[in-house]
Amino acid sequence: MRVARYPLLLAAAAALSNNAKLSSLRCQWTELRNAAPSGRAGAACASGPSGAWLFGGLDDGRAVLDDLWHFDPAPRGGMGLRWRAVDAAGGERPGPRLCAAAAVVGGDFVVFGGWDMAAKKTLDDCWAHDGAAWRRVGSLPAPCKNHVAVGLGDKAVVVADGATYVYADGVVESFPQPTGRAPSARTMAAAARVGDDVLVFGGVSDGVELGDAYVLDVARMDWREVRTTGASPGPRAGASAATAAVAPSLPFVYGGARKVGKALEPLRDLWALDVDAGEWRLLVDGTAEEDAAPQARNAACFAPLDESTLLLTNGWQPLVRTFGDAFRLEVDRGD
Repeated sequence: MRVARYPLLLAAAAALSNNAKLSSLRCQWTELRNAAPSGRAGAACASGPSGAWLFGGLDDGRAVLDDLWHFDPAPRGGMGLRWRAVDAAGGERPGPRLCAAAAVVGGDFVVFGGWDMAAKKTLDDCWAHDGAAWRRVGSLPAPCKNHVAVGLGDKAVVVADGATYVYADGVVESFPQPTGRAPSARTMAAAARVGDDVLVFGGVSDGVELGDAYVLDVARMDWREVRTTGASPGPRAGASAATAAVAPSLPFVYGGARKVGKALEPLRDLWALDVDAGEWRLLVDGTAEEDAAPQARNAACFAPLDESTLLLTNGWQPLVRTFGDAFRLEVDRGD
C-alpha cells in the first residue's frame, strides 16, 4: 500500500486569514491495491451508512455495463478494504447504462436515468437496490444523462438540464421549482452534500466549460451562487466532488478535464471550497509525480466512506483508457 502526504498549499497571505478551517486542513492519499472494479468510466456511485455503491459505466472495450459493486468501510472476518461484486438477484433490474446519477436514500442505492448507448437512448427510469434486490421506483420527469444527484438521508436532490427534482418515498417531484439564482443548464457537473444543502460545481454548457459553483438551500428550496475570491479550480467538465463529515462545509473537488486546442486534458488537482467564506484552497496542484496520488482523469467516482475518509474509484483518461483503481483520501481538519 503506497501513501503520499500533502499539506495544504497556501498563499503567503493565508497566514493572516481568519478562516481557520481551510488554513489547517490536511489530507492523505492512499492507494488501495487490487481493490477496484474493472476499468470503467461514467459509472453511477453513491455512499451511505452501509458503505459505497457503484453501478454500470463504460469499459475500455466500449461495452456498457450493468454490474453492481459494494465497498464496505469496515469489513468483517479479516477481509480487506476493496470493492466486491454484488450478485444479481432474480427479477427486474436496470439495464446497462453510463452517465447515470445515483444517491443513497433511506438505505436504498437509487440510480436515476442515464444513457443506453446501444439503443442511443437517454433514460428516465429510476431503480433502487436495498442490499438484496433491485426494484423499479418510477421515472424522472424527463430523460436525463450526465446529470447529478445528492442524497440527504430520506431524500435526494437531482439536478438535470437546468431543472431541480426531489426524490422521496419512491417518487420524483419536479414542482415547485426552487427560487434564487440557479445554475444554468449543464451536463458533466460535480455535486456534493454540504451540511443539509447541495453544491453543484462546473460542467459544460453548449460546448463551453464552466467553473462556477452554486448551493441549494434544501430547506428553503433556494439556490445561490457562491461568489469566490482568489484562486479557483477554473472551468472543467467531469470533475468529482465529495464532502467529509469532519468538515461538512468544505467540499472537495478532484480532477475533471478541460479543452486544450482540440484535445481534452485530464486533471489531477484537488481543491477544497469553503462555501460560507467563498474561498477555494488548492491541496494538490497535480504537477508533482507522486506515486500514491491518483493519475489525471475525469468521470471518476468520489464518495465519503466515514467521517474523515473519501473514496475515489475508476475514471477516464479521455480517448486513451479507463482506470481500474481505487484511492482513499483521509481528511484531517488539524484544529
